[in-house]
Amino acid sequence: MKKYFSALIVLVLLGFGLYYLSRVKETVPSVNQTNTVSTGVTPTVSEEKPILSGMSLEVTSPVDKSTVSTPTVNVSGKTSPGADVFVNEKQLKADNQGNFSVNYNLLEGENDFYITVNDSFGNYAEKMIVVNLQSTQ
Repeated sequence: MKKYFSALIVLVLLGFGLYYLSRVKETVPSVNQTNTVSTGVTPTVSEEKPILSGMSLEVTSPVDKSTVSTPTVNVSGKTSPGADVFVNEKQLKADNQGNFSVNYNLLEGENDFYITVNDSFGNYAEKMIVVNLQSTQ
């Protein structure tokens, strides 16, 4: 009888452990990235919608997959008021209406912008934008 009771306790603990792990996996966001932006290799990100968890993120400029001829671009958009905004390595804060804007120097060819926003409550959203600089020379 003692053997069966011990086996039952082990099975119950194992069941709770598996349940807990499955719940944790569901709550952890994931981005399908093969390399970081700094390596020069384009990260792979889903083209559907930005990853959202309690926040909105709209990138109004530049247009994803656009080609420009000027070496500077203004990355701007809208999110929650006062949110922390990260555009690649640059950090800024959204204004009281949720607007953000930062100028960025482009390199010849493909330029990746990884935009992430978050707030003090743990809400976040992220989006990837690709801009191609094609010189006129």
